[in-house]
Amino acid sequence: MADGKQPDQSVNDNTERAGDMTGDEKMQQNTTVTVDWLKMNVPTLALLAGSIWWLATAQAKTEEKFAAEEAARIARGVEFSKQIEGVKSDIKVVTDKVDPMTTAFYRVGVIEGQLVESNRKSDKLSDAVVELTTAVGKLSTKIDILLPGKHPQ
Repeated sequence: MADGKQPDQSVNDNTERAGDMTGDEKMQQNTTVTVDWLKMNVPTLALLAGSIWWLATAQAKTEEKFAAEEAARIARGVEFSKQIEGVKSDIKVVTDKVDPMTTAFYRVGVIEGQLVESNRKSDKLSDAVVELTTAVGKLSTKIDILLPGKHPQ
């Protein structure tokens, strides 16, 4: 080369076309391709390095978001568990208040039986009182007046 630099890659193509051309018309083509690796690879390497940096940054941000979401999910789970425990305690309070009422039909039946028995006893008592008042009305009293000198014998 004229400037004294050795190109990284060069292709020399000296070809002569034969065939249709006559000897005077012979064409000679000299082509040299020089690739400047500095101009070609530095932007490509910069693009690759930038892409790798961007992907690493994006992955770190994504992992941070996932960690934050996981922490929020755990906090929501704890809060939900507290709410469920509150509901369970409320259900227990209601159940404790309702449990005595579950035997209400039995207790009402027992009370009705006792009421029937009390009514039967009070009917017997009232019948006895009526019989006594009737018997008292049949009682008679004999009054004897004793005068001096006359005594019944």
